[in-house]
This record gives sequence, structure tokens and C-alpha cells, in this order.
Amino acid sequence: IATPGDEDPNNDQASVDVHVSPPRYDVQIGKSVNSFVPVPGSWINYFADYRNDGNSATHVWVTDTVPPGLQYVEARWGGGQEGENELLPAPTIVGDQIVWDLGMLPVGGRRWFHIQMNVDSALEPGDTITNCIEIGSDSDEDTPDNNFSCYPVTLNPSGPNLQVTKEGWWNWDGQIQYRIRFANIGTETINDVWITDTLPLSTTSGWWNMNFDWGRLVDSSQSDSELRWKLSELNPGETGEFELHANLEPEAIGQPARWYTNTIEISTPPGDIHPDDNSFAHGSFSGGEVDRIEMQISSDHGQMWGQAQPGVMLTVTTPHTQVTTSVGQPDCGECWTFDDVGPLNPGDAILVVAGDGLVPVAFTIPDPFTAQVDSDTDTVWGQVGGAGGTTIYVNPHWGERGREVPIDPSGAYSTQFSDIPRAAEGNVSYNTEIAYAQIAFHRSFRAEDLSIEVNYAHDWVNGHFPEAGHTVWITVTDGALTPKATAQVQTAYIPDWNDIGFFTEWEDWSPGPGVDIEAGDWVFASMDNGKATEVQVGDISGYLDIESDSITGTVGAPWILPQTVDIDCHPWGSGGGVDMRRYSGLLPDGNDVFECSWDDEWDITPGQQVGVSYRDPSANSVYNVFEEPQPHVWINKWADGNPASGGRFIYRIEYSNRGNGPAEETVITDTLPVGMSYVFDNSGVTAYTSSLPSGQQVITWPLGTLAPDSNAQFQLVVQVTAPASETIVNVADIATSNPYDMGEPDEKHSEWETHVQENDAQLNVGKWSWTGEPAANTEFVFVVNVCNNGSTASGPVVLTDTLHPSLTLQTWWAQQPWWYQIDRDGQALVLGAYSVPAWQCNEVYLRVGLGAASAGMQITNTATIASDSDTTSGDNEAWWEGYVRDPYVNLWLSKDWHSGQLAPGGEVRYDVRYGNSGNVPVDGVWITSTLPANTSLVEVHRYDRNWQDLGPVTPALDAGTAAWEVGTIENGEEGIYAVVVRIDPAATPGALLVHALEIGAQPVEETYDDNVISWSDELNPSGPNLRVSKQNWGWNWQGQLWYEIRVWNFGTERLEEVRISDTYPLSTTAEWNVNHGPWITATEDAPNRTITWWLEKLEPGETASIQLRANIDGGIIGQGGHTFTNTLAAPLSGDV
Repeated sequence: IATPGDEDPNNDQASVDVHVSPPRYDVQIGKSVNSFVPVPGSWINYFADYRNDGNSATHVWVTDTVPPGLQYVEARWGGGQEGENELLPAPTIVGDQIVWDLGMLPVGGRRWFHIQMNVDSALEPGDTITNCIEIGSDSDEDTPDNNFSCYPVTLNPSGPNLQVTKEGWWNWDGQIQYRIRFANIGTETINDVWITDTLPLSTTSGWWNMNFDWGRLVDSSQSDSELRWKLSELNPGETGEFELHANLEPEAIGQPARWYTNTIEISTPPGDIHPDDNSFAHGSFSGGEVDRIEMQISSDHGQMWGQAQPGVMLTVTTPHTQVTTSVGQPDCGECWTFDDVGPLNPGDAILVVAGDGLVPVAFTIPDPFTAQVDSDTDTVWGQVGGAGGTTIYVNPHWGERGREVPIDPSGAYSTQFSDIPRAAEGNVSYNTEIAYAQIAFHRSFRAEDLSIEVNYAHDWVNGHFPEAGHTVWITVTDGALTPKATAQVQTAYIPDWNDIGFFTEWEDWSPGPGVDIEAGDWVFASMDNGKATEVQVGDISGYLDIESDSITGTVGAPWILPQTVDIDCHPWGSGGGVDMRRYSGLLPDGNDVFECSWDDEWDITPGQQVGVSYRDPSANSVYNVFEEPQPHVWINKWADGNPASGGRFIYRIEYSNRGNGPAEETVITDTLPVGMSYVFDNSGVTAYTSSLPSGQQVITWPLGTLAPDSNAQFQLVVQVTAPASETIVNVADIATSNPYDMGEPDEKHSEWETHVQENDAQLNVGKWSWTGEPAANTEFVFVVNVCNNGSTASGPVVLTDTLHPSLTLQTWWAQQPWWYQIDRDGQALVLGAYSVPAWQCNEVYLRVGLGAASAGMQITNTATIASDSDTTSGDNEAWWEGYVRDPYVNLWLSKDWHSGQLAPGGEVRYDVRYGNSGNVPVDGVWITSTLPANTSLVEVHRYDRNWQDLGPVTPALDAGTAAWEVGTIENGEEGIYAVVVRIDPAATPGALLVHALEIGAQPVEETYDDNVISWSDELNPSGPNLRVSKQNWGWNWQGQLWYEIRVWNFGTERLEEVRISDTYPLSTTAEWNVNHGPWITATEDAPNRTITWWLEKLEPGETASIQLRANIDGGIIGQGGHTFTNTLAAPLSGDV
């Protein structure tokens, strides 16, 4: 609906979802008395009311069985409907049965009529006449128990007989409404009839109305406590009604445990046959402090909720726990809730007390209380102890209508539905009243069919099953049924769901961690009880329009056709309070389009996720997830070592956009502490400096737009003027103008605190060549390695490299960006470094050309460094000497294990290093990998010698082999290939995995022994598998040994709290740092020279690396004849 200028357009649209179900037939009828004179020879007017509660129109017949002593007169339609007061169609009378053909009754149709009967004068007072009526249709009834109704009437003697009754109900806490029904059921007309209503204490009279002939109301009076009416006459068989309100006095409103008694009286004429029914008292109880209790019965995590006196404390006591809460919630002042009260078992005694506890509610959960469902027989059944003769409500969750089901004397109930699907869910509710509180017991049921939910956007598989403690095996394959990964999980109670089920986590998958589920894949699940299911993943496309707050898309799952699917759109990103949308009847042909819209209910913004799912005919669901891209900016800042007063210092700043949307107008701001000033950075962006009143310098880098999933790092060089012993903090911030940036405040802010100390720069230089014996008329590379072994960064450094006259400088480059050129010519290069960080080495590379030279000629190269900050001497010059040699070639390979799961179904990665140790380049080089048996190639990736990523390689595949072209390998060049293979899940543990590689042999090489390498690993069973090794990288200098400790999880299980113990050599002390890996902590036992590391966790296939430095005791540095033994241990229980 719409109108111009609508003040509130938010309520101008309404939608209703309905579910199309199989035909269901459910008619019912009821019978009562409308008016009568219940004496022999008089009459009775019955009232019949029938309706169609099914979902299909049906033809109905109504049959009245006339008992002895009654004679049928006529039947007329009741007032307020079509045909009012007209005769019903002529009935068919067969014996004592009167049958009316009432034609078609539409869905939801209801009609009513009156039946006039005469009472035989031969009957005696005290006789009881029972008249019954029945409705039938031309279809099988869904609930035939309500198709029959009877009404008994007991006859009185002739004479005067007035009667009055009253019913009442609460309109709200402050008002009781009453309906007074008066009648003359005698045989004489009574004149001057008075009706008197005495209101309860603490109430006053309000509105009243009469449903009778107002012309006969000849007198009335009304006070706060009493109402009186006088009727001129009341004839035999006449009835009428008064309705009135009794308003509670203000101080009584809301008070619990109060009775309000209302008394009604009608005149008692002389000789009244039954004077006892000439007055009637009605009591209304204000209720206890507890109005309603509902509970979800559960063996471990029951829920309770309800309504009670607002603002008081409410306590629930069970055999297992006692919990207390305050009554009142934001939108419901009388509501209370316990999300988890622990077990609520049949037979448990429960006590609920609120406020002053005037009316405690004590009860026992019915025992037994069961609910079961079978999708094969389409039946729901169970038992409720002590509930025989009442009803239970069965509420199906699969689209069919809920129903009241009778409970037999033993407490058993059963009902059959049209079509219960696999894995169907629902609940039953049994209602009763105890201590003036309405109590509802709920119990969920689920068909014992295994069902799964597959989210191929987030790569998880969830499932539901009504019992905990079962093992579930899950397998993901591609469309050709080639296995991709497997997982093993357990069914258990899941608090976030408040239900029993299972779900996969990243580490559950083998090989893993994780699995990439794609459209077209198959997901198979089986249980230890023989239950199983499978689903093929359909392609759910979606276009999310945040302007209209809607999503449209298609489902490509042609194997479901010609059946349709219902689409559920989940507002996962809304934060709650927004309803799911459903689009019904979509053809999953990839063309039919669904649409879900939230209009003004939810303003969808970038980054908010909308899940879209469908359910296939096997009750398995497939999900995809959509969101408008948004940025996620992040920054981190750190440094190595400490700054020296008067020196230079280098910070490292890393930043990224981790989101899937661009980050526009991104700016990095660095606020230096007082005592630091900007010198240089290598960000590639113009830096702008300004000053704060505090004297701090601010550096700003306008980065522009950061692309999604991008990362960069740069170095910031500063001059330190702060005095030694001062602690200073440097702050870096990143910001974007995009208002939907999802970065948390602490992700966009980074601080680095450091302590200024006296200068401790300890510089030294080393030099070598990639080609040991160069050939004439070739080029080769020198390496100059400048190190700082001190704890503070150095000041400016000058590096001078002087070449032999036979050499000519071609070009140079450096590992780190803080080197810059000062001067150069053909035989010399002068470079400057803004600083060299503490505890670091930086390599500088010089490509030089060697001219015409004779074999055996000696050539030299000298490198020197100078810095005013250097505190050591005698190590600032390095020499290289070599000899010219005739051209020769030597290609080589080496191989190392990188990571993986050495078990069936696992993936393993090998790192293959190659090079040319000859003195001339080699063209057209190929590497061939012979894959281990029972494996397949996943990928090959290339890196340079310093692990710079050069991208993937596409190999040529043949039976059991993969070959790829390296191209030209320069003399002295090295590189790395990562080779990843997948082990067949059917491979047998104990088998050898033999991996051989060969680099193309040249016609003449120095040696062919290093052109081929072979590596064997024994395949282990699935399970935990930890491996450690230690590599001694040699002497850092005469006083320090360097070790690398490598840790691998070769197994298929996540390892937690991994313990590694290292006993370092005699006459040493230790220091260490983490190269890579999970969160690692350590404890040291210095007297016993032992360090114990604790790795928080290692996922299957994950690795870690720790660098250990053993510092030699000063008294033995430089002495020969010492052996330094280091021992490493990593015990693991259950290691395969």
C-alpha cells in the first residue's frame, strides 16, 4: 500500500509465507444447548457448530442421532451468516438418525445451526437425555476424534425455575471481565425479576452491557460495589446476558496471591424448583508470582523460560542445580529466561519460586516423556507419564500443520503425517496447570537420519544427529569422485547451537589443514551406526545489491530436476534481530532466478555476509556466502636491537589491506619520539614531515588506494639524539577514507618501545665470489657481507670495493634498501649505508666482467668498511683471491624436506635446490622429477636463492614423471623449486616413497655425481608423528656456535603443547629466537644447560624453526681441541 506523504512508510508492506502440503482433511463439530425448558412435554433448542480445519475443501454430511424421548422438529441456520434463520436442506431420516447433506465446506469454512426438539411428556423428572451429533466427509479424516459431540440434559419437574451463572476472565492485571447468563428454565412466566451483582473487594464497577430485550429493563442501579437490574418479565425458555468490568483499585494491581470473589443473584420466585442455582459465586485468582513456566527437556542442557511478577527475583531449583535471575527483559517486563539449567530429565522434581514465594510452584517432569519420529513410516509417537486422557501438541518443522493428539490412558500417543522427510525435526508440547501457573513441557525430536550442511564458501561440513558420542567420517571428492580430503569428527552437544551435532574445523582435514570444497564436488558422510548420506555441491550464484538491500541469483544443480528447491537467505552479517528470507519453488537449472530482499529491515553494508542455501531431496543443505567487498587495513612496526645515543636506527614498517575491497586514500602516519628525527625511508612514496608542539616529528606517507589482499614493507631510518638510558616509544598508524574498513583499532595502530643505550656497534666485513675460478671473457658475482654483531644499530657506513685491474664493474645491487651509491668507476665502487641494524648481516652484490686473461692468472678483490660508530677493529677489511681457469660446467642438485603429512592421503613438499658451480653459463637446462609411487603432482613453484617468489611452474607430465625447463643458469647461480605431491589415500603404510630428480647433464661436466638425487621416506600410518632435527651452521665467529632446530608435524593430527628439550654444550651459555612457527615459549635450567620450548600447537603438516646460539666461555675462545656436543629431544606419546 502507498500514499503520498505517508508519515510512516515502514509499515506499508506485509508478506506472508505459506507452505504447500499434500491434501489433508480435518472437519470437526461441537454440540451444546442454546435454550430450553427441561421438563417433560416441553422443548430443547440445540446449537451445532462445525468447521473445516484441513487444507482441502470437502463434502460434508451431519448426522444427529435422536435419543428416545425427543422428537425432531426442525433445523435452522444460526444468525450472523448466509441463510440466517432459514431452514437447513431437507434431511434424510433413517430410523433415529437425521442426516443433512450440507455440500462443500471450503478450507477454513465454518457454519452453525439450531435444532429444535420436543421432549416427550411421558418422560419423568430426573431422566437424562443425551443427544449426539456427528460430521463426516467424502475423504479420509486426518483427526477423526473431533468428528463427534454429545450433550446431556437432565429433566426437572414443572414449575417456576430461574437460573443464573457467571464466568469471568482477566483482561489485564487491573481488570476482570464477567459474563452473566440468566434464564427461565421453568414452565411459568416470572414478573419483576431482580438480578444483583456484588463486586469483589478492592474493585469498582465499570462498563456494563445487556444482551436482551432492553424494553424489559425497567430499573437499574450502579455503585462502586454493586450493580442491580430489574426485568419486567422473563418467559419460559428465555435467556439473556449481562457483561461488565470490575476495575481493581490501583494499590491492588499486580499483587499476587489474591482472590477476587464476585456474587450474582437472581430473584427466587415462590416454589422455585431449584433455588440453589439462583445465585452463583465466581472467584478470580490474581495468580501466584509465577504465571507461566516453559521448559525444553534435555539430558544435559535444558532451557527454561516464562513469565512472572515483574522486577522480582526468581529461583529455579532442580536435582542438579539452583539458578536465580531477575524477572524482566528489555521488551518484556514479566519475562524470564535461563538458557542452560543443566539436565532436565523426566522424573526430576522442579521448584520455581518468585518474589516473596507466596505461591511456590512445585512439580515433577512427567516420567516417561518421550518423542520419536520415523521418516519411513511417517509417524511421530511417544509417551507422557500421568497425562492419560489429555492431549499433546505435535509441531512438525517440515511444513505440515501441527496438531493436537490425544493421549491414551497409558500415556501413549501416536500420529501419522502425510510425508515426513529424511532428518525431519520438530517438537512436542504438553501443557498443564500447577499452582495457578501454566506449565508447558517441550521435547524435541529428530528422525535418526544423518544429514549434513556443506558450506563451500567457508569450506566446512556440519551435521545433525539426535545422539551424542557417534563417530562420523566425511570424505570430499571432486566431480569425478577423486578423493580430495577426509575428516573424522564426533557428535556432541554444541552450546552455540543448543543442539547435538558435529562440525569440521580446519585441522580436522587430512590432507590438510583445510579442504577446498568447490561446486560440483561430492561430500560423503557415514556413521559408526551404519547411517550414511551424500550430497553433490550445486553452484549457487548471487548478486548482492546493497543499494536495494537484496540478493538475486541462481542454483545450478541439474541432477535435482525436475524437482524444485527452496532458497533460504540468511542475514548472517546483520548482528541479529533480522529474519531469514525464503524463496520457494526455484528450479535448480542455473537459469531460474531467486530474490531475497530486506527492504528497510536491514541496511546491508560492505563486509556484511549473506548466506544462501538450498536443501536437496535427501535433506542435505548446500551453502554459499556473499558480501560486498570491504577493506581491512593493518600495520605493524618493529626494529632489531636498540638505538645508540648519537647514532642511527632502522625501523621496519609492514602494512597491508587484508580485505577483499580497495582501501581508498590510505595514509600512514609515524610519530617519532622526542630525540629522533627522520633521515630516510624506502617506501617509494614521498614522505612529508611536520612537528607537534611537544617537539615530536610526524612523518606522513599518502599511499593512495591499497589493492585488496596486498602487503608491503619498508624501512625507516632515523637519527637518534635522545640520551642513553632513556626509554622511547615510536607510534605508527594507518587509516583509510573508506568508512567500511573492518580493521580493529589495535590493528591500525602499532607501537615499538625501545631503550636508548651507549653505542655498541660491532661492524665487520666478509667477501666471497659465486664463481671460485672464473673464466676469461665472462661475468661473475662478488658478495660483500657487512655485519653488525653489536646490540645497537650503527651510524653511517661507507663500503669501498676495489677490483683487480683485469676486472670491470658492470652493476651492483644489495639485499637491503638502505645502501646507496656514493661513487664508482670501472675498478672501484663506493657505497654508503644509512645504518646497519644490530645483529644483522647485509649482502651487497657486484657483477664484474673478466677480460682476456690466461688460465692460472691470479686476480684479487678488496672490500673495506668505515664507520665512526664501529667499536671493534681489525675486521673491517676483506680480501678475495682466485685464479683464472679454462671454461668448465658443473650443474648440481640438492633436496630437503620442507613440510607435509607423511601418511596416506597427505601432501608433502620437497625443496629442490639447483645451481651451476662451473664458470660459464649453461643454456636450455631441464629438471626431471620421478614421482614416488602412489603419489600425484600438486604443484611446482620457483624461488631465487634468497627465497624471493618467482611464481608457479607448469611442468610437462608423463607417466610418473614431471619435467620443467629451467632455462639459462649463470655461473654461480642458485635457485629453489618447491615440489608438492599428494599421497594416495589407499597407499599402504610401510611403503617407501622414493623421489628422484635429475638436472640435465651437459656433454662435459666437472662431475655427474651431483646431477641426480634420490630421497626415500617410509610412509607412516595416520596419527601423531613429530620429527625434530638440528643443523649446526658452524661458527658465527670464534666465540659463538649457531644451530637451527627444525620441528615437523608429519602426522595427521593436531599436536598441542609440544615439548622440545635441548641440552647445549659444556662451557657455553645460550640465547635463542624463533625463525618461524606457532606461539613458542621457553624455560631455561641454566645450571643443567637445558632449554625447554613449548609449542602451543602444530597443525598437521606444519613446521617450526628455532635458532639457537651457544656463546663460548671467554677463557677458552680460540683454543683448539674442544668438542661441543648439543643434544635435542622431543618425546611424544603415541607417536606412530
